[in-house]
Amino acid sequence: MNTRNTERELAALLHRHAEDAMASTDTQAEHKRLDDILEAEPRNGWRTLAVVGTVAATGVVATVALTLGGGEDSTGPDPAGDPTSGDVSGQEREAELVADRAVAAYAAGDVTTIATMSASGMQSWPDLRRKTGRDRAQSVEYLPKPCKAQSTLSTGVTVECPTDMHLLHSKEVGARPFEQSGVFTIVVREGAVHGGGITYEWETSGMGDHIDDVYTWVEENHPKEAKFLFTDELQVPAREWDRWTLLWQQYAAEYAATTSKGNG
Repeated sequence: MNTRNTERELAALLHRHAEDAMASTDTQAEHKRLDDILEAEPRNGWRTLAVVGTVAATGVVATVALTLGGGEDSTGPDPAGDPTSGDVSGQEREAELVADRAVAAYAAGDVTTIATMSASGMQSWPDLRRKTGRDRAQSVEYLPKPCKAQSTLSTGVTVECPTDMHLLHSKEVGARPFEQSGVFTIVVREGAVHGGGITYEWETSGMGDHIDDVYTWVEENHPKEAKFLFTDELQVPAREWDRWTLLWQQYAAEYAATTSKGNG
C-alpha cells in the first residue's frame, strides 16, 4: 500500500471524527481535535486533507502483539487526564493524533509509514509484512473509530482505538460491518509509537460465525488444502507464503461468489 491509500484511510477516520463532533455535547473541543490532526500531518509526505461533511489471525487468534519497541517498565504516575470526563492533557491529545495516524496506516497496509512512526523502525514490528499480507489475502477491511487516551505512565500514553471490520468477503455476501470487532491499543511516547496490539472480539461481534462459515466451506470444497490454509500466517514457511496468500484470495472469492448466488 502507498501513501495515497493511507491518506484515504485517514480521510475516512477524519470523517468519523466529524460525525462524532456533530453528536458531541462539546463540539468546539472535538473540532479543535480535527484541526490538530490536520495540522500534525507532515506536508512533504501527506496531502492536506479537508474535513467535509465527510494496523489478526482473522480466524482463531484473539490477540496479536505488535511489539513496537515495548518492554519498558509499566510503573509511573497516575493518568494526567481523565478520558471519561473529557479532561485530556496536551500530551494525551498528541498521543491520540499519533495513534490515529498509526491505525490509519495499519488499515491501509502502509508498512513504510508505520515503520517511520515507530521508535525502532521495522525492527520494532518484525511481523508487520506478514500481518498486512494476510489482511490483503483475506480481504480484511478495518473501519477504525477515533482514538481515545486511556492512561499516562512513564512508558507513555496508552491509547485505545476501536474498529469495525469486514473480512473474508463479508461485505460481498451481504453482511454488515462487524461492529466493535477489534480494539487497537497503541503506546505513544515523545511522538513515536513504542508499543501496541490489537484484540479481536470475534464472538460478540458476530465475526466468529462468519469465519466459521468460511472455514467450513473450505473444508467441504477444498479438503486437501484446508490444513495448509488454516496454518497461522506466522507459521507458514517463506517458500509457501505466496501460495498461501494466493489460495486465500482465490477460495475466499469463490466462497463469496457461491454464497451470493445461494442468497439470490
